[in-house]
Amino acid sequence: MRKEANAMTEESDSAAGPLERYISFLELIAAFPGELTTADVAHALQLPKSTAHRLLRVLSRSGLVEGGDHKERTLSLGNRLTRLVYAAGHADWIEAAVLPTLVQATAKFPNASIFVSRLAGHRVFVVASAAGDPRWKSYVIPGQELPPHAAASAKIILAHQDPSILDKALERPLQAFTRNTVTDPGIVRKEIEEARNEGFAACVECIHEGMSALSVPIHIPTDGVIYSVGITGPITRAITEDRASIVALLREIAKALTPILSLRGRTGGKAA
Repeated sequence: MRKEANAMTEESDSAAGPLERYISFLELIAAFPGELTTADVAHALQLPKSTAHRLLRVLSRSGLVEGGDHKERTLSLGNRLTRLVYAAGHADWIEAAVLPTLVQATAKFPNASIFVSRLAGHRVFVVASAAGDPRWKSYVIPGQELPPHAAASAKIILAHQDPSILDKALERPLQAFTRNTVTDPGIVRKEIEEARNEGFAACVECIHEGMSALSVPIHIPTDGVIYSVGITGPITRAITEDRASIVALLREIAKALTPILSLRGRTGGKAA
């Protein structure tokens, strides 16, 4: 029995060893993003260069590290890992950070709600909203999941994701909310592709009769699109006749929110 226990302990220790090396590798890159080469990491961690290159290959294949594929190229955290960092952001922190900007924007559209949504896995949720008229705020509530085939904010976020995420988002049966709801996955995919090409997504009475929406992506530098900012309300006529100016307004809001939402990655969630 003692031999078995010792064997289990040795196995556990040996398993923890490589994992600790990977974590140390990532911690060092996070501390000096874009500054270290693989040789620098090997020297700092006192690893053989062959071991450092092996660790890098595994981390690169998993999307956790980028760069370092030749002698002089520096390393940075990969898109997959930074997405995890952003996705771990608490919604209450995000809401507190973006709400002043949203409230200010409602002055231009008192009959609508302006809101921010966020990707979590393959699902999209509202994380903050503001409305000039309280009647419209109930249509987009923080924590509410947005249907991927019908909500403009979900579509514009999914338009910038890997195909596997879109596949996962559309694998469930697509519910028809109104006569304008598209439930054919093939057509939904075309609409999402068009949204990516045009830089915005629209929903004309796709979820609620008389309620329409527009949304644009929020690009986080180096990390892509996991947020969007949208507007919704009884604005069907407005987004049909004056779509360009509304999209321009949303892009201004997105530009203002980008440095705020980027703080999560730089400060670990604490305001600088």
